[in-house]
Amino acid sequence: MVRNVVVQDVRLSDAVKRADTAQMGGDCNLGEALDEDGHHVRAHQVAFWAAKLPNSEAGSHADVLIDNLVSMNSRADGLNVHGAVRGLLLQNSHLQNSGDDCLGIWSTGITGMRIVNVTAKDCAVTAGAQSNWGSCMGTYAFASLAVEGLTCFDPFLEPEGCEDRTHYTAIHLNHAFANDCMPMGATLSLSRIEYRASATGATLDRPACGQCRYCCGSCSFDGFDNLSIAYLDDSVTEGTCMKAHAGGFC
Repeated sequence: MVRNVVVQDVRLSDAVKRADTAQMGGDCNLGEALDEDGHHVRAHQVAFWAAKLPNSEAGSHADVLIDNLVSMNSRADGLNVHGAVRGLLLQNSHLQNSGDDCLGIWSTGITGMRIVNVTAKDCAVTAGAQSNWGSCMGTYAFASLAVEGLTCFDPFLEPEGCEDRTHYTAIHLNHAFANDCMPMGATLSLSRIEYRASATGATLDRPACGQCRYCCGSCSFDGFDNLSIAYLDDSVTEGTCMKAHAGGFC
């Protein structure tokens, strides 16, 4: 496990040609955001990854600050928190052109995590033949999470033809992933959430937050159904996260 980590002023895949969503030909599912020359974008795998701890360890990572992280092309998630972490703060950062979620959060042991002033743009566009999957933020398990300023820019004005949970909402809450189950007593707070079109910046007319009960795994629904969500302003309408569906069979 690691503690007292600072990642600051880091830019990844920024000095190469960008993924271009126009190259997808409108195919949300298998289209690939190639570079302007029609080639696969040069990309890192993931900008930041908090590793899952071995089952034999009862501890957690702690006190992680990620400030001014810029990720311009990633093959998988932009940022992935899969280990138990106490006190992770992601702030003032930009994640773009991912093949999966720009932000993936999936550990029962995540406590006191905050996302503050983050933009996520053109997520789930670089996987192509492997099938694009994901949105700006996807969660599966956490104990306490606060999102205080997330702007999601989506390149697709409509989600038709997309994989489940892909471009239907800015944030999708899943009930679990494999053995990572939402714990009882979990809390989520939301404020300053925006869901906008990449091309124009206009607000998209679909939910900023939605849920998916079937994904993923055999965990009990107890923790998910008892998740306490605080809507701290009117950027997400009260109750939306559990009433809106994140797409497909959710």
